[in-house]
Amino acid sequence: MEKHDIAFIRCLSDLIKADKIIAEKEINFFEQSFNEISKSLSSIEKARNISLQNAIEILQTLPTQKREALIEKFKKLSLSDGACSREEALLILAMAYCLGNKTKENCKIVSVATPQIDFEDSQVLYIEPREDKNINNLINDNHKVLINDFRIGGFDFIYIPQIAEHYSKTDKPILKKIIHYLAPTLSNNETEKVRSELASMTTRYFYNVIIKKRQGLDINITSPAILIKIGNSYVSGIKTSDFLVVKIDKSFCLKVRQLIDDFLSFQCNPIITIKNYTQSPGNFVYTGFYKTIFDLVTLRETQRNTLTFRYKNCDIIIDGDPSKTLRMSPAETAIYQFIILQSLSENKGFSVSKIGRDGLDRLQNSFIDLYKKYKGEHPARVPIITDRSTLNPYISKIRKAINECTYLSDKNLYLPTVVKIDTNDKSAKTVYVSIDGELVYEQ
Repeated sequence: MEKHDIAFIRCLSDLIKADKIIAEKEINFFEQSFNEISKSLSSIEKARNISLQNAIEILQTLPTQKREALIEKFKKLSLSDGACSREEALLILAMAYCLGNKTKENCKIVSVATPQIDFEDSQVLYIEPREDKNINNLINDNHKVLINDFRIGGFDFIYIPQIAEHYSKTDKPILKKIIHYLAPTLSNNETEKVRSELASMTTRYFYNVIIKKRQGLDINITSPAILIKIGNSYVSGIKTSDFLVVKIDKSFCLKVRQLIDDFLSFQCNPIITIKNYTQSPGNFVYTGFYKTIFDLVTLRETQRNTLTFRYKNCDIIIDGDPSKTLRMSPAETAIYQFIILQSLSENKGFSVSKIGRDGLDRLQNSFIDLYKKYKGEHPARVPIITDRSTLNPYISKIRKAINECTYLSDKNLYLPTVVKIDTNDKSAKTVYVSIDGELVYEQ
């Protein structure tokens, strides 16, 4: 049980330091709890070498009764000095949601090295690796309601398309003047690129490119979620940012109200500060998330390579340069392109799970149509890609070719990834590539 004790100590330690005030009664509570589980001071040192994410993942393996008991201990610690601060309540909310029986399957804590540009604790950000039209329609229909519900808890709900829409309606010359003023080292072309990026940004692009690629934050989600910054901590002396990730579905609005109610219930006499930053014609808000997103976009972007699938040559060239090729066989090339096309479509990836015989036939026929472009109207042998035993070796070869390619600046952006799409069915999986459509061409 030592690893569970160390994980428990890590959580207690983070709670004590959450509000930047270490009270005598909190230390007394910590010592009492520590003496109940460990007699070695080395446990405290070991706890400092694991992240909050690791600690919670370890505690999630405990039986329900023990997890519930831990949540109560965390609550008692926060109240041991007579008050539970907002910072402590935010941390307890995350721990309770990740350890609670009803919520732990849809929640997780992610701990990452603090990025170059950090997020504020009051910001709630909607993220998605691939566009989910149903959830986006739900958010658009209830956007004002969601903003107001989150504000009750003192949070700013950030929905990227709404911000992009404002920039798209702003007069281009004015916006370029403002960008040039805030980032004077940018060239005219770079200034226009920033303006265009702000005005056309999608949530998928923000997650895959801005958060994952430029910031290096691998939140590792496969479906829509909200991201809440819950604090900073240190792991082996390295500053770390901790986030609560909550999966969302069609009951998003109801879950938000429950989340805010739970959060406020942990606090003692909560004082809510509501920030009201509103963009308007002729004004450019440069604070809160508006500043965050601007700073993120103006970061120098590492090169994103384009892929051109050439049917006549049966190959893939990089950045439009015929001397830079991604070495694959014609079959591998066609399968790779098909997976990318499926990833960019409403299917959100290539999956053969739970689609029936007709669905399998439609997928295979679509692939045959693509394969003919490479091998002619009557190809001798067409891989049966709806058969996993046939598909998996091809995926392995495609990944190997990408990893061995020296021309790609960020291989993770191009690698096919296999992920589960149903936690109750281990065989339910999809294959997708998190590449933007603007990087893919055919010839």
